[in-house]
Parts: sequence; structure tokens; C-alpha cells
Amino acid sequence: MIPTITELEQSILQFLYNHPDRPYSVPEMLLPLANQFKLSYEELKAEYNLQTSRHRYIFHDRIQKATGHLLSVRLIERPRRGYYVISADGRVLIEAPTLGFPVALQLESIGDFLQTLKRQSEEAVPLPPTRKRRPKRMIEELKEQ
Repeated sequence: MIPTITELEQSILQFLYNHPDRPYSVPEMLLPLANQFKLSYEELKAEYNLQTSRHRYIFHDRIQKATGHLLSVRLIERPRRGYYVISADGRVLIEAPTLGFPVALQLESIGDFLQTLKRQSEEAVPLPPTRKRRPKRMIEELKEQ
């Protein structure tokens, strides 16, 4: 089954975190991500049903959308056209044990969230007891402390 864009965002960020030696392009990330998700050849070559002569592969297209979203929230950087590296904020998000990845991307202000994580890493801030809360409320509670 072809992974969702959110699953790909987490995997791309983890891939770039594990390979900080150089920038990577989408075609270079394609096969390692396909192996990670154990995609078959048919899933890898699956195309959209469009009435154009241009091939649009679903998995490749989702990787491009995921990198675009990660770039827009500044979790990855583009040193040159078509190549991506993880940013400092992306490293903080990967190393943060307090909040899961998909929840963090859905927050209204990712910048405030990353500032909170940086503050937590610098000083010992007691976390509120664990229970189901909305992400916005979690950030407000952290700001109050």
C-alpha cells in the first residue's frame, strides 16, 4: 500500500536526519523510501488516471508534496534547486521525545512549538500529566508554565 503524505513526511525527515553528509534529491530518496515501506514494483509504478501523455507516478508525486510541505514549515532546507537537507528545527523535532511527529505538523504555529522544544531542551521544564489533549491546548499549557 502506498503510504500517505504524513507518513512520508516523517520518513523523509528521518532519512535526512540519518544522512546529513550531503543534500539529497527526490529521485535519490525514492528507492530507500520504497524499500522502507516495502513497496512492490506495481505500487512503485502506479500512475494517476489522467488523460495526458505525461506520466505521473503516485509515490513520486507524494514524495514531492511531502518535501514541499516540510519545506514550507521550515523543517527541511533547499541548498540548491531540487536538493534537500534537514534544518535545525527539523533536528529539534526528531530529537524531541515530548510530542509525536504528525501532531506537531498539525499545530497552528510550528514556530511556537519549536521554540518551546528548544526551551525544554535547554532547561528542565516539568511536563503536565499525560492525557488526551488537543495540540493547541498543550502549547498553551506549556506557555503558562
